[in-house]
Amino acid sequence: MNTETKQHIKNDLAQFVQKIGSQLGASKRMREVSNGTISNILAGKWDNIADAMWLSIQKQVKNSEWMHNDTSLSKFMDFFYTDIMLYSEVRCVISPSDTGKTHSAKRHVSNNTNAFLISCDECMTKRDFLEAILIAMGESSAGKTTRKMLNSIIDHLLRVETPELIFDEFDKVKDEIFLFLISFYNRTEDKAAIIIQGTPYLKQRIEDGVKKGKKGFVEVFTRINSRFVEPPQNKPAELMEIARLNGVADEEELIRITNDSDGSIRRIKSSTKVYLRRPKKLAA
Repeated sequence: MNTETKQHIKNDLAQFVQKIGSQLGASKRMREVSNGTISNILAGKWDNIADAMWLSIQKQVKNSEWMHNDTSLSKFMDFFYTDIMLYSEVRCVISPSDTGKTHSAKRHVSNNTNAFLISCDECMTKRDFLEAILIAMGESSAGKTTRKMLNSIIDHLLRVETPELIFDEFDKVKDEIFLFLISFYNRTEDKAAIIIQGTPYLKQRIEDGVKKGKKGFVEVFTRINSRFVEPPQNKPAELMEIARLNGVADEEELIRITNDSDGSIRRIKSSTKVYLRRPKKLAA
């Protein structure tokens, strides 16, 4: 990494520290970046700082207009993703929308080379689904049949250390895509972690599928350990801290934004941005 790039990262880091209010506070908001490392970078003492650290800091402070804060759900999910990954388990996570599942998954994947996040949607065909996995893995789907794509995914999972597939918003996919979970499990049992996550509708779909005897749903249910993981929900004080961290200083506004959010981090974000756009004389 050249000196010019490091200087840009230093400048971004300085702005980040200024926004948080202190170097110690900034280090607590970042992952695996000590207060001492921040001090050395800002002081120009770069000799003993590895490129990997520079890159980590760059990712965490660049585009830091919106900042996240640890919540009850994110703390649980940080532990959960790692635990499932290390022990090659298969699980289903259920939590209301906008509670931070996706952000937690992205953070986990960014820190674990062989963890792959696949964002699902209702338009996905079977081929779309497999292509999305291959793209996340850095593999090509060009010229491959559906069967060959499936085999490429399995081969990749069996080749790397502690692989993990995280399927976000899995409640949106078609029934036929559920059946891939059976193939993944059967061919990578005890070798790869698989997590599907979504809103309570995902739980309802699986339970209804089991009751109605839909093809594959009993098998899917048994492979997720015949249970659903429901993380603790975020506390109002944690949501309020997110708004405070992103620039809302007025206590009455913090209370209003938190109360109006109905537990949704997306609504916290939207209300915070509206507050920050107001003329200062109205925002007071």
